[in-house]
Amino acid sequence: MTILLPLLIALTGAANTDGADEKDSTIAMAHQHMVVNFLSAIYYCKNQHWPDSIGTIRSFKESEGIPLPVEANWEMLQSQSFSFEAGKILVVRSTKGAIPEAPAITSTNATPGCQERNIEIKAHLDIGE
Repeated sequence: MTILLPLLIALTGAANTDGADEKDSTIAMAHQHMVVNFLSAIYYCKNQHWPDSIGTIRSFKESEGIPLPVEANWEMLQSQSFSFEAGKILVVRSTKGAIPEAPAITSTNATPGCQERNIEIKAHLDIGE
């Protein structure tokens, strides 16, 4: 599957989500957003609609056996620190400190381009308040 978003670049690097300094915490939280956006785009292309929850994304990832270069922190993704809104676009928000020292992040994901096994992910991250 070809992914046109520089997702693999964004997902490589530190995956530690415990006790990291501010820079590592920001990277770790951005990784979690990209995991959600990546899996949501694959889900969208397969089902022609956005998933309705983080739980749906988790079940989809497990049933499809989709490998990720960074493990999802499902407990945090399903906590009060994280919100997930699926409408015309997908909006994912994490609060400041969801991972210690991490800033608030909002990511949006427009309808992906789906052509057979090629997916163009149209995600955008806003870091900070």
